[in-house]
Parts: sequence; structure tokens; C-alpha cells
Amino acid sequence: MSSGDPVGVKRACAQLHRDSYKSESNILYVGSKRKAIKDRIKQHLGYGPTGTYAMHLTFWFPSDIKLKLHIVEMVNEDILTEVEAALSAKLKPLVGKVEK
Repeated sequence: MSSGDPVGVKRACAQLHRDSYKSESNILYVGSKRKAIKDRIKQHLGYGPTGTYAMHLTFWFPSDIKLKLHIVEMVNEDILTEVEAALSAKLKPLVGKVEK
């Protein structure tokens, strides 16, 4: 973990779900982005504007845990929201939107 922000700087950080400690999921997050995926990944890692709603992992996630990133390129972006919702419902991520 890092404490790279000056004291008093607040980040718009995604939170773990209230019941995440009971979860058997090993999926941290499911998200979608139509453009600039590289920028969004940087934001989630904590290298973006402090006001951007993201995970900002470098500031709280244990550095000894390895993350695996899966990127799916959608041919038909018209169904992107529905695919994200279906994956979220199936995988039950610990952070972010969870579809029922």
C-alpha cells in the first residue's frame, strides 16, 4: 500500500460491498468502457484525478496480492451494458455494481 497523497486529500474511491466479507467470489470488479480503456485502468490503479470514481488500488490494496486483468473487446458495443450486467450478476464482484 502507498500513502502517496498529501494529508487531507480525498479520493472518490469505490467501496467494498457491505457483505463482501461473506462472499465466496474472487472477482474484485466488473466494469465496461467504450473508449480509452488504458486511462480507465490507470484510474483504477490510482494514477488518475483524485475526484474520479475508481478503485484507486495503490492506496489501499495489499501490494503482495497479484491481480489478473481480463479485457473483452466487444464487436457490438450496443449490448455492452447488458453484457456488463450479466457478468456482474454471474461473477458477484466485491467492488462496483452488482446486478441481481
